[in-house]
Amino acid sequence: KGNDIVCAGVSALVQAAGSMLAGRKAPFSLVRGDGIFGFECPLTELEAERRMMVLYSLETAVRGIEMIAGSYPGHVEISFVE
Repeated sequence: KGNDIVCAGVSALVQAAGSMLAGRKAPFSLVRGDGIFGFECPLTELEAERRMMVLYSLETAVRGIEMIAGSYPGHVEISFVE
């Protein structure tokens, strides 16, 4: 949450992942809150090729966010819910 370089970097990665999912017509919904942003995507309902595209897109975003979190400890928290 905020308007600094950390927020901008994380926002860009999340928006890029969302754009990839939308462009490939993968079914997903956004989870938004105060300083929280996430995706919900029914992976079990997708055929193998589309499921891999979704996973690669999200993993790329997560890796980038992890790199930002490593450079700015205490500013970014990543959690996964199954």
